[in-house]
Amino acid sequence: MSGYVGDLSAEQEESLKQFREKLKDVMQPEFDDYYLLKWLRARKFNVDKAEVMLRKNLQWRKQMDVENILETWTPPEVLTKYYPGGLFGHTKDGLPVWIEPAGSLDPKGLLYSCKKSDIIKYKIQHCEMIQRALKGQSEKFGCRIENIIVICDFEHYGLKHLWRPAIDIFKEVLNMYEPHYPETLRKTYIINANRFFSVLFNIAKPFLSEDTKDKVVLLGANWKQELLKIIDVDQLPVKWGGTAVDENGDICCGSKIGMGGQVPEHYRLPKHHLLDNDKLAKVTVARGSKVELEYTSNLPHSVLTYQFYTESHDIAFGVYRRTVDGKQDVEDMEQIRFTQRVNCHMIQEDGCVQLKEPGTYVVVFDNSFSWINSKKVVYNIQVLPPYDIYNLKRSSSFGSLDDKEVVLSSTRL
Repeated sequence: MSGYVGDLSAEQEESLKQFREKLKDVMQPEFDDYYLLKWLRARKFNVDKAEVMLRKNLQWRKQMDVENILETWTPPEVLTKYYPGGLFGHTKDGLPVWIEPAGSLDPKGLLYSCKKSDIIKYKIQHCEMIQRALKGQSEKFGCRIENIIVICDFEHYGLKHLWRPAIDIFKEVLNMYEPHYPETLRKTYIINANRFFSVLFNIAKPFLSEDTKDKVVLLGANWKQELLKIIDVDQLPVKWGGTAVDENGDICCGSKIGMGGQVPEHYRLPKHHLLDNDKLAKVTVARGSKVELEYTSNLPHSVLTYQFYTESHDIAFGVYRRTVDGKQDVEDMEQIRFTQRVNCHMIQEDGCVQLKEPGTYVVVFDNSFSWINSKKVVYNIQVLPPYDIYNLKRSSSFGSLDDKEVVLSSTRL
């Protein structure tokens, strides 16, 4: 049995029943059998593993505010103009098609023009666009459509795309897809592949399940004919073997599909634009270790603001709330902003998180993944009362902290 609605064995039916029962406390209207079976298939109908997977996904969606990301987050202009990819048309059986001109990506241009976290959020937006498209296609075709087709064009893909910071983001995006958007991909068709694609695919393999690896199809020189076997000619741009063009005659349909290209110099951000540079704090995080900094919030809905950069190499950054008095490991604290590696040696990382309740909050600079390089972090972190966040936008400074420099081999507060 396939494990899809209408094609379940007796054992699979029982697993679905148990799964539904285990999730009673988090059930939502959209958690129908189609939705629940995706998570069960992703974990080979192991109910306990599927439950862990789905609960982690719900926590992640809350932390990243995924439910509102299409309406409330505006990506930097450089991403909307120069990040390749977009939805266009559908297959003969109604599956949405995502076209990704991967070879036209300018990784250095983008990573020097926006934050790594913005790129991750942009990819989340893409995933949510795809989920919305699946719903629209289901309504249009009168049946449940759960999968998409991806066409990856590796024309012009080269050595510059294998730049390590770009590969790091590629790995993070891969790590996001399967835990949070399982059973969405039907097939990925690779066209215009060259030897650099082989290198990339070998890098990607450890992050892909066997099922996902089986969904990657490498097409040869006759790829246009192969694509037209599953996609009607009017549902593909001329560039990819169809007949569709933009209103202005663009054969790539660039109004819907980002075509990438070299990022102009004027988009590049200054590496460091921290304010009150004479009053910044510094901390050196030794190789293989982490530093935890405590901040206290006395009012509900206060705001923790942060600005920081490293003098060389990336570092991971996260924010947590202590849930017990006294010593507590980060792993046991409540995640406010989950720890994520950021390229703050290239572009300063800044932002803010709302602290919904009073308590002790822990900012983590994590270098445990590096066994070679220590990292010197220059930062400005504050907890502001709720009303101060509005003044922050008009102020010339986040404020200041006492100068200090701490050199630690391992810190546990």
